[in-house]
Amino acid sequence: MRGRRNPISISIPPSDLNRVIFSDPPKTSTWVTSPLPPTLLDDVTFTGNTSTSTSTSSPETSPSKWPIFKVLIKCARLSETDPENAIKSLIQLRDLVSQHGDPIERGAYYFHEALYNTVSISAKKTPTIYDTASEEFNLLYKVLNDACPYSKFSHLIANQATLLQAFTTRPVEKPKVIRISGIPTSVLGISPAALLLATGNWLRDFAKLLGLNFEFESVLTPLQKLNMSAF
Repeated sequence: MRGRRNPISISIPPSDLNRVIFSDPPKTSTWVTSPLPPTLLDDVTFTGNTSTSTSTSSPETSPSKWPIFKVLIKCARLSETDPENAIKSLIQLRDLVSQHGDPIERGAYYFHEALYNTVSISAKKTPTIYDTASEEFNLLYKVLNDACPYSKFSHLIANQATLLQAFTTRPVEKPKVIRISGIPTSVLGISPAALLLATGNWLRDFAKLLGLNFEFESVLTPLQKLNMSAF
């Protein structure tokens, strides 16, 4: 019997052609998921729609658009303490939102408009330093008037219509017309028209009792712009 021959195993070294064609083993592609937006956003740069070939997320739900909501929330918090600066920030953000964009952009747009309208109304209702100073001055003046009899007496004498009484008691005839122009001071605030009207009506009624032809004119021009054309 003839014995079986063992199979001959021959190892062929790779040729130079194989090294050229198959230089490196194929690499497996890895997918990197985008991180969630940060909890606290310090510096935000919003550049609009950005898409890459390796991203699997839809453009409508791109995480790059979420920071605009973070900025709007910061503006809402700022409006509670500093509405003027909040309005300035909202004006700058107006170009970053669109009413005709994807759902995220439209949501940011309506959030921005609602916040801007709310902050604008609250800013208009905020009293200015000038109004607060005028109210405090009037309150302090009333306290001084009640505490000091001398100032109360001088205020009474200065505001009496003694000039009208003097015209009726002088030896010569009464003047044909007496015309007085009322100019408001800063104490009356930014809307002095009602107080001037009440003063004119009171003087007019008093002059009528004295038989005088009296005219009162309210001059609402600020003192720094007052000239002869106002009379």
